[in-house]
Amino acid sequence: MKKDLEWGKIRYYSSYGDDFFHNPRVRNKKIKDNYRYIQRGLFLNFLRNVFYYLFAVPIIWMLNKARYGVKVYGRKNIRKIKGGYIIIGNHSCVFDQCFASVMVAWPRRNYIVANKGVVEVPVARYLTRTLGALPLPDGPRGLINLSNAINKIVNKKKDVVTIYPEAHLWPYHTGLRPLPPASFHYAVKSDVPVVPVAVTYRYAKGKNYLKKKPKVNLTILEPIYADKGLSPIECKADLAKRTEDALRNVIETDDNVALYRYVYKADAKDAKHHND
Repeated sequence: MKKDLEWGKIRYYSSYGDDFFHNPRVRNKKIKDNYRYIQRGLFLNFLRNVFYYLFAVPIIWMLNKARYGVKVYGRKNIRKIKGGYIIIGNHSCVFDQCFASVMVAWPRRNYIVANKGVVEVPVARYLTRTLGALPLPDGPRGLINLSNAINKIVNKKKDVVTIYPEAHLWPYHTGLRPLPPASFHYAVKSDVPVVPVAVTYRYAKGKNYLKKKPKVNLTILEPIYADKGLSPIECKADLAKRTEDALRNVIETDDNVALYRYVYKADAKDAKHHND
């Protein structure tokens, strides 16, 4: 028997690095410095495009609508972008990568910077690679390789790359965790705009809406361009701050429906001690 949702259930965290989503066990295989992020071969790329556009995209689009009820706002903000760009979003839904690919980047291809675990799960790793997963490498040389691949994707291919600076998944979180400036390195190096995309939530329709999980609103904000008058380090910090401010203005509002409450453990202990 299906359990009723526990609206307002408290989830305690000790740091922003906590993860509230169970990741599958993987082999912890090292991502080599020369990992091939962009696959070669005309025939294989043709097959990947056929699978991506004719099968994956339609199926994911229907799932987005049927399960999450995704509504998209602000698509006009990306129509003015001629070349590639980088999506920066909050990580509060297990399916948010697919939102970015189908509801934002389409008809361009979207590539997603992700934890290496997504390409280590047996069998499934072939699917995730085809869908554009870019696993984070283990060493500094690998990061250079990843950076070069992203530069090629957004400048030569004029496609899209999605990054979730929060890194760890907090389902139905209605706040925004700090965005580290390092996540904006690729936008600065490749000289492409950042497009903030906010995931927020609304009540499901119907009289039994409290028995259903909140539905998803996807808000595409205006592109943000790096200030070329700053040094690279200052530029990344400035870009991070402006992107964070733009996202907070949409995410941290009273209209964003909270299924769970995320509470810092230290604050909870202090409150309990004070009440005692």
